[in-house]
Amino acid sequence: MESKYIEFMLIEKKPKTDVFAIISKSHLDQLGIIKWYAPWRQYCFFPEEQTIWNTNCMQDVKEFIRILMAKRRSAKSDKCGNCDNFKTGVCSVGQDLSDVIAVSPMDWCEKHTRSNNSDKLRRS
Repeated sequence: MESKYIEFMLIEKKPKTDVFAIISKSHLDQLGIIKWYAPWRQYCFFPEEQTIWNTNCMQDVKEFIRILMAKRRSAKSDKCGNCDNFKTGVCSVGQDLSDVIAVSPMDWCEKHTRSNNSDKLRRS
């Protein structure tokens, strides 16, 4: 995302989330970070002390967080809620998923789906 006064720099890549520094383009100072805040289950902005923010820069931070959350939701739609990744064809409990077409992400693994599997389709 392009911003007039600040830039977002990836500073740490964790297994499920990333940490970004917010850097002033004019002074090259770190103004804060954006990282995952587990109690709220979302990315949050943590400003450095003694920083002052105008509405334009705060809007840029808000938009960047919105993009991060959208990417996270999109990535999660490729996974069973409890399994690693359906693209491998096998869920984390070893179930072969090659003949399953899912309507929702939780339908990829029979062990982890809701008890009502009526919306699950199988290839013929």
